[in-house]
Amino acid sequence: MMKKTARIILFVASAALLLSCDAWKDHFPEAEELGVLQGEYVIPSSGMTVQVDYLSNLRGSVLCDAAWIVPETDVFEGDGRFAVTCPSNGGFPRVGRIILKADGRERSDTVVFKQYGTLSPEFTLAASSYVVYNSTGETVSEVPVTTNLSLEDLEIEVLYTGEAEGWLKQVDVSAGKLLLTTRDNTSRTRVNKAVIRFKYRDGWGDPQYVSLDVIQANSDNALGIVVTFGELRASADAAEEGSYAIVDDMFMDAYVVSDPSSGNVADCPNLSTSKIDYSASEKSAYIESLDGRYGFWVECESVEDNVLRCNTKVRLLLGGAVIRRLEDPLRYKLEAFTSSMVSSAEDVDASVIPLKEKHIGELTDEDLYTRVRLLDCELPVRKGSMTPVNELYTVAHYASGVGTYDYVSKVPLLLRDINGDSMYILTNMTCPYRRDGTRLNWGKGSMTGVIVHEKYRRYVDEDAEDEDDCGNIGRYQIRHFSRADFDFEEDFSDSFSGLVTEYRWVNAGNEDYSISPTYGNGSLTHTSGKIYDANHSYVRYAAETYSCLGPVGFEGSIFGLHTGNPNGTGILLDDGTDYLIHDGFTNLEGAGKTVLEKTVNGVRERAPRELILSWRHDYWYDATSGRCYEWLISFSTSDIHSDRLSMQLSTLNQYAGDAPRHWKAEWSLTGDVKDDSEWTLIGEYDCPDFFSGSSRNLYMAGSFKAMDFPLPASLCGKEKVYIRLKPRDTVAGTANTYSGGSLTTSPTEQKARNCIDYFAIRYNK
Repeated sequence: MMKKTARIILFVASAALLLSCDAWKDHFPEAEELGVLQGEYVIPSSGMTVQVDYLSNLRGSVLCDAAWIVPETDVFEGDGRFAVTCPSNGGFPRVGRIILKADGRERSDTVVFKQYGTLSPEFTLAASSYVVYNSTGETVSEVPVTTNLSLEDLEIEVLYTGEAEGWLKQVDVSAGKLLLTTRDNTSRTRVNKAVIRFKYRDGWGDPQYVSLDVIQANSDNALGIVVTFGELRASADAAEEGSYAIVDDMFMDAYVVSDPSSGNVADCPNLSTSKIDYSASEKSAYIESLDGRYGFWVECESVEDNVLRCNTKVRLLLGGAVIRRLEDPLRYKLEAFTSSMVSSAEDVDASVIPLKEKHIGELTDEDLYTRVRLLDCELPVRKGSMTPVNELYTVAHYASGVGTYDYVSKVPLLLRDINGDSMYILTNMTCPYRRDGTRLNWGKGSMTGVIVHEKYRRYVDEDAEDEDDCGNIGRYQIRHFSRADFDFEEDFSDSFSGLVTEYRWVNAGNEDYSISPTYGNGSLTHTSGKIYDANHSYVRYAAETYSCLGPVGFEGSIFGLHTGNPNGTGILLDDGTDYLIHDGFTNLEGAGKTVLEKTVNGVRERAPRELILSWRHDYWYDATSGRCYEWLISFSTSDIHSDRLSMQLSTLNQYAGDAPRHWKAEWSLTGDVKDDSEWTLIGEYDCPDFFSGSSRNLYMAGSFKAMDFPLPASLCGKEKVYIRLKPRDTVAGTANTYSGGSLTTSPTEQKARNCIDYFAIRYNK
C-alpha cells in the first residue's frame, strides 16, 4: 500500500511540472549567447578577405574602429558568418577591431585584425652612449638618428644617474637627429650622467624601448681624472684588504681582448656538486692597457651589463666600480661594472692590439689577463679532443632533462714548449667549438689567448680545510677564444719533439704479460706479475676513455643529440688514416666515451682489442710484504742524444674509493723494484678518482689528468732506462672523502683501478 501511494504522488508531481513549463520560462529566460570562433586574424601587407564565424541567439550591430577594415554587413542575427576585407597596406603595421554588440544588451565580443605593412617603425641611434662637451651657457649636441617616426610617436624619459639633475634642458628629434640642449657643467670634479629612454609603439601597439647613456664632461671638458692601469693597481695595493672603491670620476682607455661568443671567458664555478653558475662567465671580460703591459679581469653586475666586445677600444668611466687585488699570483679584478660605464666603443683591427710573444717560462704576473702568444709549443697527448671528458657529467647532458648531472664546468688540456715547460689550456663546457669533430694538430706551433690563474680541484684537492686552497694546477693557464688560437702544424714530424716510446692504445699482449708501445721501443708491465690474464684477456685490464672527437651531446642539450663516431679519436696513424673512425663502441649515447662492451639485440658484445685506448690494474698493495706495486716502463735511449728529455702521463682512478691517491714517478738504470736506493725521484702527483654511483664530489674528475715531467738529459744514450709509477703511501679515497681510505690487499675485493690512457718519452730533436 505504501509503494502504490508513492507512485501516485510522483506521477502527480511530474504532471504538474510539465504543465508549468511556460511559467518556468518566465522565471528562467533562455541563456544569452554571443561569441566569435576566432578572436584574432593576421593579415599580410598585400591584404585579403577573411570569413568571421560567430555563434549567437541575439541580434545586434557590427562596429569597426578602423576605416581600413570593411565588413560586408553592419548587423547580425543568430549564428552565422560574414566576410571582412582588408585592403593592401603600404604604411606601418596596423591593428583594428570589429565589435559585435548585441542590441539592448551589455553583451559583446571583439575580433582583432593585425596587418603587416610594407614599412616598419624604426628608431635607432648611432651609438648607445654619447659624451657632451661644454661650450658657453648652453650646448646643443646632435646625435644621428635613423627613424621614420615623428616626435609625437615618441615618449621620452630622462633618468639622472649622477648627483646633478636638470642639466639636460631639452630633448628633441628632428630631421634625422637627436638634439640635446644642455646647461654647461661648472664643476671641475664631477661629470654629469643621465639615461634617456625612448618609448614608442609598433603598429600592433606593443611598446619598444631604446636607451642612450649621456655623460657630460666637467668644466675642463674632461671626463674626470685620467687614470692608468698602473695607477689603479697602486690604489688597490694601498687600500685596506686590497679593495679600492672608485668614488671620483675617473676614466681609462683599454682594449677588450676576450670574446663572449667563445663561451670561454672566465671560470663557471660549481654552486654545489650538481649546479654550475654559467652566468659568471657571461658576466666576465678581459681588458688590457693600450701598451699591452697590464690586464684586468672585469666582472659586470649582470649579464646584460657585459657590453664589452672583442677587438674594441673602449673608454671606461670608472666611478662606482671597485678594483680588487688578488694574491699569489698578483692580479687585479674590476668589479661592480655596468654598461653605463662604457662612454665609447670603437671597433679596431686585431693587429693594432698589442700581443705579447713569450715562451711559457718567460711568463710573469704582469701578463695575467693580457693576450699572449706562447711560442714553440705542442699538444703532447696525441689523442682526443680539446675536452676529452665524459659528457654524462657536463652541460652537453644536463640540459636534456635526462638527469641533473651538471658537474664539470671546464677541462684542462696539457701544453708544453721547446724549453720543457708546461701549463694547461682551459676550456669551458659552454665553448661551442670544443668538441666539434675537428682533430687537434700534434706538430709544433703557437697557442694564443689570455693568461689567467684559476684553480681546478678535480685534479688536485690537497685535503685543504679552506676550499680556496684546493686545486692549484700551476701559476698560469691560458684561455682561448677561437679555433684559430690553436696554431699548430698538422704533422708531428714538423714538431721539435721526437719520440723514444709512446702508448696511445692497448697494443698486443706479450708472453710476459707486458704490452708493447704503439710507437718506439720498450714495454710496459705491472710488477704484481700481469697486465693480461692467462688468456690474454684485454677487457679485464682496460678502461673506458673519452677520446671521441665529436660532435657529442644529448637530445635537448646546448649541442643537440650526436651519437656515433664519424671523426675518430684524434689518432692519426703513420699512413695518414684516422684511427677508429665509425667504430660501434664509441659515443653510443652522445657522451663521447669509448666503451668496452655493449648489448645489441640482447647479445653482449665485447670490443675488439684495437678499440681499447687505455689500460688499468686493480692490485696495488700486498699487506703481507707491506709493498705497493707499480707500473714499470722500460725503453732504450741508446740512439738518442739531446739536451731535453721528458715524460708525459695521462691517468685516472676509474672508481671512487680504494685506488691509490698519492703517487711518485722515479727512474732507474737497473730496474730493481725491490731496491729503493736504485731509484731517483722524477716528481710526485695525485691521481683523481672518477665519479662513481651516487658519489660525485667536487674533487672527482670526469677526465684523465695529463701531466708533463722533465727528465735528466743524462738519461740519453742509455741501453736501458726504467720508469716506475708507484703509490707513495697506502692512502686512498673513499666514496665521500679525498683521502679517508686505505689500500686493501686482495684484487678481488677492491676496485682500485688505476688507469693510464697515454704515456710517452720525448726528446728535443
